[in-house]
Order: sequence, then structure tokens, then C-alpha cells
Amino acid sequence: MSAEEFQSLPIDSIARSEDGKMLIVKRKLYWDILCATCGNPDNPQGRYLCITYNENYLSRVFGTAVNSYTNYVTGGDTIAKHFHKKFRELFRVESLTSPLLVTLKDPATSERAEFELDGRLIEFESKKWLREIIVPEGIAHKLHNPNSNVAVIAVTTSGQHDTDDVFSFEM
Repeated sequence: MSAEEFQSLPIDSIARSEDGKMLIVKRKLYWDILCATCGNPDNPQGRYLCITYNENYLSRVFGTAVNSYTNYVTGGDTIAKHFHKKFRELFRVESLTSPLLVTLKDPATSERAEFELDGRLIEFESKKWLREIIVPEGIAHKLHNPNSNVAVIAVTTSGQHDTDDVFSFEM
């Protein structure tokens, strides 16, 4: 399924990878990605594996992963407050103690979504899943850390960063 085909599906549609290790749920302003995990990330000493990039599946919806980096958001800080026209962004919180409050807004329609994104696992279909989100092109995003601990967020983009493609947007 291509990104265009996925975008044409109704809201809350679920697409599953062929190997069953990844689900993508279409939301109104973003896409939820649930990645099957092995291990126990709730145990700080434990290690776990998250299937985050399936070349044959996620790349059809997300595109090619071009940049990947980690941001550290200190307690009380807010980052982003912008949108891009040329690429999608994939976010995954990697800190268990500091979730981020995510605000998304479509500048064209003023539609808005707010939710918490954290590093804890979700129980679904008797499996543990780690949640990531894809923010499509043109959707403004703001990430706020309401806690005193540092929040760690992994970011992957589907295009090269270009300062001319960063459009500030207050929310």
C-alpha cells in the first residue's frame, strides 16, 4: 500500500505489515505506528527490541528514512512549533519517566489533536507494542515536556532538513 492509498482510507483504518510486526493506524492529523517488541522495556536494566523500520512496509507509507536523530527535551520546555511542506516526521519517545504532550494542528483547516506520547508499551492482541507517530507534511506540531525529568525523543524524517522548509506556527 502506498502513502497515497493509505491517505485515502477512512479514519481509524488499520494496515498491517506482512510479517505482523507492525501496525499503522490512520488518525485524522497523524498516523499511529505500533511496533511489536521483544523483551521488557519497563525494566530499566532489561533490553528490548522494537521493529521500527520494515523496508517493505513502512517505507511505502513513510518514504525513505533520510535523517535520524535524538532530541532531549528538558523539564518544562517546548520544542518544534512548526511544520514542513516537503517531508514527514516520525516520533518515538524513548524515556519511560517523561512522556511528551503532543499538539498537532492543520494550519489549513484549524483541526487540532492533543495527546500524550510516552515510551511505555501498549497491550494489543496479546502482544506488547511500542507506539510511534508519523506527522504528515503540512501538519504543525508542538512537543511539550510537562515533567522535571528530561524526555528523550527519537526523530526520523523522510527528507533532508532545509531551513526554508521550517514554517513557524504558534499553537
